[in-house]
Amino acid sequence: MAVVERLVDDERARSGTLTARASTLAGFSGTILAIVATLGRESFALDLGRVGEPVVRVLFLVSIVALAAAATLAVGGVLRARDRRLVDAETVQAFAEAPWVTKEPASIKRDWLVSQGKTLRQDRANNDRRARLGEAAAIALLVGLLAVAGQAVVLGVDELLYGHEASRAGAGRG
Repeated sequence: MAVVERLVDDERARSGTLTARASTLAGFSGTILAIVATLGRESFALDLGRVGEPVVRVLFLVSIVALAAAATLAVGGVLRARDRRLVDAETVQAFAEAPWVTKEPASIKRDWLVSQGKTLRQDRANNDRRARLGEAAAIALLVGLLAVAGQAVVLGVDELLYGHEASRAGAGRG
């Protein structure tokens, strides 16, 4: 019985860990999304040339979609409420009445183990689904961050190659 209790406790601890990770992922993704959406639009006003402009626009769109997906998956898929098997007050009260008080201890133990097995199966299935959604959110966050990094590289290269030239001449690039 102690092994079963540890398994149920481990699965509940896993649920807490998944929730904490998803909360961090959702907060980080949302924050980066807000920054990128606000500041990234400023890059559209820059003259980045025939190659730089479409590349930055595509990377901006990819970053916004990926970061929004990460936040949505973390909040909607992992942090939303889920079904749990809980013992209600009436059930606890019923333990003081027949047939529970007259049942053999072995029968009570068997019923308890069956109940714990059902709870463990449900919790594990919920946590497995939440872990998959959390992994998808992490991948979306990675894609979003890579797209933001790509935008930064394009802007950096443009500044290194053409920054002084554009400020002196004010001429566009071909």
